[in-house]
Amino acid sequence: MAEDAQTLVALAATLKQKGDIAGAVQALRRAHTAAPQNAVILEKLGTMLLKEDNLAEAEQVYGAALVLAPQSINVLHNLALVLERTGRTDEALQSYYAILAFAPDYGGALNNAVRILATTGRFTRGHVTVMRRGKRLRAVDALGFAQENPQLCLAHDPTPPVARFLLSVPDAEIVSPGLIFQGETFVDAFNGYTAFESAVHSRGTFPFKIAGGAEGLSLTLEEPPRQVSVTGRVGLFSATGNYASWMFGELPKLAAYLDAGIVDFIFHGAAQPFYFDTLAAFGIGRDRLRLIAADAAVIVPNLVLATPTYDHHTMAFPALESLRARFFAARPELAAPQSTRSLYISRARLGPVHDRRIANEAEIETLLAAQGFEVIHPQECTFAEQAALFASARRIIAPFGAALANCIFCAPGTQVGVIETKASPEFGRLFAWRDIDSYVLRPEGRQVRAGNSISQSHEFNVDPGVLRAMVAAMAAKN
Repeated sequence: MAEDAQTLVALAATLKQKGDIAGAVQALRRAHTAAPQNAVILEKLGTMLLKEDNLAEAEQVYGAALVLAPQSINVLHNLALVLERTGRTDEALQSYYAILAFAPDYGGALNNAVRILATTGRFTRGHVTVMRRGKRLRAVDALGFAQENPQLCLAHDPTPPVARFLLSVPDAEIVSPGLIFQGETFVDAFNGYTAFESAVHSRGTFPFKIAGGAEGLSLTLEEPPRQVSVTGRVGLFSATGNYASWMFGELPKLAAYLDAGIVDFIFHGAAQPFYFDTLAAFGIGRDRLRLIAADAAVIVPNLVLATPTYDHHTMAFPALESLRARFFAARPELAAPQSTRSLYISRARLGPVHDRRIANEAEIETLLAAQGFEVIHPQECTFAEQAALFASARRIIAPFGAALANCIFCAPGTQVGVIETKASPEFGRLFAWRDIDSYVLRPEGRQVRAGNSISQSHEFNVDPGVLRAMVAAMAAKN
């Protein structure tokens, strides 16, 4: 007597619920025998085989299911998981793309395809197509643009680790801060990230939206609502977020622009006061800036483009040295200061809710003041004042934060103690470049609110005894 397939499927579900995966597999095998043309049964059998880690048979079962139901999202998705787990990521991508061919809004396939390309270092122009107004665009980086247009390359510093270019880009269209187009060519140089990396790191906010289809992934530009035109020969600065990314990535471009005789600039994006403050310290007043909101495309017949000087926690040290030289040339009294001051760079006045808050910072300020440290709240100082403070410091203690970018101006041998509420390599690289003697204190963290990262969700408590030990270690080296 033939068995009833649906009864066996129900039995498999019961056995699965009881944790008997082997029993569920046997029940589904019998169900498949009873109904060999039922793709859903094969899908369920493949899922149970996955739970047993029987990848080879699961792949065979999913292949058989696709013959019966070639557009089954679940089967294609699970087959891709099998392929990933067996190290065949290119085949897994094709399975995800097969889903996106008829279900382009299916987030599971899109997210997994992005994850594979991003984690394997292949989220590049070879795997992603740039789309605009329904057309495919050529995407080139600054090196590619310079090689194709050597007459438009005004300057090139190939010094590792970040090569820099100064390019003339006639008839440019700046569609969003840092996104430059010339006709149907996209010059990819977005504030230290490629557009591909930025689309991954800023899902939902970056103007390129990731889409997928049978041929792979594409970045489709969301067009800005308006356009403005800027005449004359102008350079470009883009709003980059916090003080450190501005100091490392955008402001050092100024030396290249000034060397090329560029004194008028587009400033594209939401301007913050410290942008104007830092530019003014180098003689660029607001009257030299054409302020353009981020939601406007800018048509520029005569653009000069300096590429970013910061690439994913890595700085262009020659560019930073040019910035230092220009700053100290205008202030020779700071060029060789008596480095005698001890500074604590406090974050206590950033507001009641801010990233990486130190809960006992008032206690820390009192403790360090008793040890001869001046308590500095950098947001209350001008850029020039901050640079002068760091240039004159012998010892600095600071929580991890953007203000440490001012160590650009420190003298060799300065001692810097970092309260490491976050760890990323850019400041370590900066310390090595400036020959700074660095110390690290790792405070205890605890979650106090929801957030997308530990920086947003945690606050920290500094052990006073450990801090005293760090101060003593610094003093012992003097």
